[in-house]
Amino acid sequence: MNNMLRKIKKNWFPILVILFFISLPFYRHYKLKQRKSCYKITVGKVIGYRHSARTNQGIKIQYSIQNTTITNFYDRNVKLPFGTKVPVLYSCSDPDFSQLLLLPEDFKEYDLPYPDSLMWLEKYIKKHKEKQLWEY
Repeated sequence: MNNMLRKIKKNWFPILVILFFISLPFYRHYKLKQRKSCYKITVGKVIGYRHSARTNQGIKIQYSIQNTTITNFYDRNVKLPFGTKVPVLYSCSDPDFSQLLLLPEDFKEYDLPYPDSLMWLEKYIKKHKEKQLWEY
């Protein structure tokens, strides 16, 4: 009996792992669709960065929704000054599921106009990226 259970576990485990990885894109699509159907925008503040050779560099943003403080990392290879306030778009149903709105492309994805108040941010990010190309 134990031998039979081992065979079943041995045969089914790879199948379950494969099914898990196949389902990930569908789940991501579902979450994106959900965020696009009902979203709100709030202001977040830059509070840190993630630097690692193994993972993408990221920016740590903190924002508040209904007296709840949420901190998220975003895979953006940009360094903004600490305390910089940036727009954050979040899902109504899951406030942890959010996206930074920094560049015109980010706003265009949601058919939102790019605000004039963020023009400096676009120039700052482009300047930083050009500088970064020369650092390597």
